[in-house]
Amino acid sequence: MANENTTINLGLAAGNVYQSKSKEIKNLFKNNGWVFWSPENIKHKVYELASKGYKNEPAIITAKILMR
Repeated sequence: MANENTTINLGLAAGNVYQSKSKEIKNLFKNNGWVFWSPENIKHKVYELASKGYKNEPAIITAKILMR
């Protein structure tokens, strides 16, 4: 589905970060034009999904189960 207008960004979604070094990693990734999702970012996104109304989508259902 990619075409000439498609851009690709390298990134990392981390479930755990050594010694709470999220800010340092985030700065490194930002300086290199990469995307970094820290454990805090992931947790926030899961809360957002869980707070949505009922939809028959696996990601939303999973988020609701995780937040119980």
